[in-house]
Amino acid sequence: MAASDMMSALMELCQEKHIDQLYLIDRLEQSLAKSYAEILHLEWGAKVTIDRTTGKIYVYRLEPIDDSMDEEGNFTEFEEIDVTPKNTSRIAAQHAKAEINAIVRNSAREQIYEEFSGRIGDLISGTVLQSTPDFTIVKIREGVEAELPHFDQRRYENERNERPMGERYLHNQHIKAVIIDVRDPNSNLQPVRGEHSRPPIVISRTHPELMRRLFEQEVPEIYEAPSKSSRSPASPASAPRSPSTRSMTVWIPWAPASAPRQPCSRCRGRAPWRARRRHPVGCRSCRLRRQRPFAC
Repeated sequence: MAASDMMSALMELCQEKHIDQLYLIDRLEQSLAKSYAEILHLEWGAKVTIDRTTGKIYVYRLEPIDDSMDEEGNFTEFEEIDVTPKNTSRIAAQHAKAEINAIVRNSAREQIYEEFSGRIGDLISGTVLQSTPDFTIVKIREGVEAELPHFDQRRYENERNERPMGERYLHNQHIKAVIIDVRDPNSNLQPVRGEHSRPPIVISRTHPELMRRLFEQEVPEIYEAPSKSSRSPASPASAPRSPSTRSMTVWIPWAPASAPRQPCSRCRGRAPWRARRRHPVGCRSCRLRRQRPFAC
């Protein structure tokens, strides 16, 4: 590929991906300088410049000047010696492709961070795209994906396990979860393992906020009810209350088996198993365990 053809293709790609041309050329020069310093085995490094008009690439070897040493023993000035090899356009095209992909990927992560960083704790629904032994990738919408981690914390102590025990996910399965973290692409913190290949949004199905959000969505009357106000002394005790101030009792039919047991007034929890089968459902403990007639 000729240098002019590569430069014109590079500019068209910058316009298509909405990337600053000067910013891309500066990053491309830095990437090429590191590569040529390793390829040509240059002790003091290399400097690469790209002609903005013709696209021609120049490679210079850096040689320190003896009189430019500072108090700490470091050289501040270098002499540039032209060592431009042949076929620089081929290597430049490979680096340009990698740099453009990195810029586009980082730009997409920045946009996702700006949009979802303020939505931590919100309930989202998505479709399972892929499930691995360590995490599940969930598609929220086109171009936006989230990660549901379920790492084995005995092997990876610094990772999360946000999947309920016994749950398994199938391809294209719809699930609901809450957002617990959004990774900042420009953060100076130590990145997690394989962060660049993992989605920036982290969701959970074990967080306590998930239950509250599900109730808020399915039973909005609980959260839309007005706050309780104390009764005025002048009002009689027997005055009927309006429906809006009437207390609401919510019975959860799928309460866990660890709920506090209340002994029945008939069997007191000590009746033989044959009698318990015919025992009428009278107490709360029996009601919650209607599916298991052998335990009150």
